[in-house]
Amino acid sequence: QKVCYLYNAAINRINSELAFKGKGNKDSLQGDSTLRGLKAKLAAVVGEPIAALDGVTDYDSMPTAGFKSDKQGLLSIDSTVFDKAIKSDLSGVAKLFVSDNGVTGKFDEFENVVTNYTLLGEGSLWVKQNSIDTMNRSIDDQIVRLESRVKEYEARLNRQFLRMEETMVKLKSQSSY
Repeated sequence: QKVCYLYNAAINRINSELAFKGKGNKDSLQGDSTLRGLKAKLAAVVGEPIAALDGVTDYDSMPTAGFKSDKQGLLSIDSTVFDKAIKSDLSGVAKLFVSDNGVTGKFDEFENVVTNYTLLGEGSLWVKQNSIDTMNRSIDDQIVRLESRVKEYEARLNRQFLRMEETMVKLKSQSSY
């Protein structure tokens, strides 16, 4: 049950972040490829069998041991199937979840996916956040440069307007002379 709870907490958070939050909402990550990729990789860990367990046990994937996911990607456990699996092949079910003799179990697969996305300085989510921060700084720099150019342009137009007024005053005085 704890596996389902932790997995579902992560999927619920991802679903929440990916959900449409209104047109032009700057806080929306709707369609974000990195989050969609994370969700897909987590789903793959649940659904894909462990090839090294083929022929060793009937329980080479989480669905064969009673775990299933719904349309939102949330995980649930069929306790009847799971109880039957434990009673018939406890060792096989244990091998499904716990790494042993060079076979990576599902718990370590989950940990590897999460680490690949969250590792400080290297994880996909960190790299994406760093990229967004860099882009924001670049945009801020562009804004400062553009504001400076606008001020220079305004000052030039003011100088031109003053010269034009001076010229108009001269022309009026010549005209009245």
